[in-house]
Amino acid sequence: MVHPIDESLSVPVFFLAGLFMVVRKGRDGLVVFLFVLVAAGCAGWITSWTSPAVRPAQAAALAGLIYIFFNRGVAIERLYMFLVVFYVLLAACSGIYAGAYSPGDAAAGILVGIACSGLVYTIFAWMMKYYVSIDR
Repeated sequence: MVHPIDESLSVPVFFLAGLFMVVRKGRDGLVVFLFVLVAAGCAGWITSWTSPAVRPAQAAALAGLIYIFFNRGVAIERLYMFLVVFYVLLAACSGIYAGAYSPGDAAAGILVGIACSGLVYTIFAWMMKYYVSIDR
């Protein structure tokens, strides 16, 4: 059965997320987008071995890092954060509706995506604290 949100939709969503990050944060937005790509790749790789719910995992990795970097921002950044969370729910619910995976698979994929975004952010923060000195 064909998934209602096919893989071709993930590319524009990630592109628009990257564009938003660059517009809102400048050069630092590129770094955040790099973290998003690493976290989404990690989540996709893990869920490809354990669950068919790859898209919710990748979308949750995106949402997790957007939450980490944009939850204390201005209203437009918080609105964007809620739109990305809505995309995660849409990706999960559409896959369940289409029969591509079960609700448990979708929940597991979302948890893996959130864990990957937290792991990528933690590794970055650890590296910045102990190995990189930024003169700002």
